[in-house]
Amino acid sequence: LTTENLFAIQDEVASAIVKQLGIALNTESVVNNGSNHLLDLDNYELFLKARALYRSRTELDTADAYLAQILNHDPGFAPAWELRAALPALMVEYGFAEWGFVTVQEKADQFAGQALALNPNSALALAAKANTRAWGAKQELVAQDFQQIILDLKRAGEMDPSLPSPMNWLGMAYATTGQIALAIKAFEQCQQQHPFFAPCVENSYDMQVSAGQYDAAWQLFTQAIEQGISTGTWVNFRLLAQRQERTAFLLGAGSKRLLMGWHRVAEVYDAYQSLDQDHSAMLADILAFAEANPHFDWEYASNLLLPLGAFHLKPFEPAMWGSEYAKYRQSAPFDQYIKGTGVLAYWQQHGFPPQCRAVGEENFSCD
Repeated sequence: LTTENLFAIQDEVASAIVKQLGIALNTESVVNNGSNHLLDLDNYELFLKARALYRSRTELDTADAYLAQILNHDPGFAPAWELRAALPALMVEYGFAEWGFVTVQEKADQFAGQALALNPNSALALAAKANTRAWGAKQELVAQDFQQIILDLKRAGEMDPSLPSPMNWLGMAYATTGQIALAIKAFEQCQQQHPFFAPCVENSYDMQVSAGQYDAAWQLFTQAIEQGISTGTWVNFRLLAQRQERTAFLLGAGSKRLLMGWHRVAEVYDAYQSLDQDHSAMLADILAFAEANPHFDWEYASNLLLPLGAFHLKPFEPAMWGSEYAKYRQSAPFDQYIKGTGVLAYWQQHGFPPQCRAVGEENFSCD
């Protein structure tokens, strides 16, 4: 060995590693579906960082910036395009952007289109487009074809069963359409194949709460806490109240994103012990506080406030079929939500879930 050939050997080893990575890893990692697209190590490191942030649902704006940087140097790298296509709706959902539906859909379609042009079999790009349509329906009450959304998500899952996102989003589509058993099955399948993917774990116990399966939900919730499986942005207040976990409930409700600075948080826990009663006066005080608090997260707040009567907020789909949402399901906003998103049209064509039924030709009711 000499100094010269030592460095030459080092370069050969590094090149071989990059080549093997390009051959071995799946589409959500580094390869363009078997095309052996090579990526330099700096960009590959950025990609891994972006994927980790995406999966943990943290710093999604940073993940998007990483992917943009990669694609600026290498626009032919399909996995960066497909991962970027999945981000816009999530960035708004988790508070990392304030785009409207039109902007989100344009970005998702553009990025997914680039991915599919490079790799027509990109499962994540197909799933991202479907999930963006479902997200848009719920955010803006824009009617969408939920049958096609479900079919696209199923197809994406079949194209690449190793990806957790299509299974998770399929569960969300089933939750939106009130198919509780199918949603639980999809989330459990995702959780079994990807036990540390926090969104599937959280959605799984949320659906179990909606189904009244509190013991199973609590077991999964506590297991997730013990294993550090959490996005760090979600609390199922109904589950904590049902288990009489008062301190945990108050910690969640009193967080900076919600009621920190409002000095009657304990009353909210008490209200959750009697949701059948009228809590409108307390709710009005909370809403006044929220309007004056720039840190208040309205997207997140529905999980806490909608069961108390804040029916103008948009529901979180896995939770909205639980007993704490019973009054909401009798309200005009729920009626508008089901009709405006296209869910009623889906029911009319493919059958109503067990808890709902048709009323005449254009209306419905749900327990």
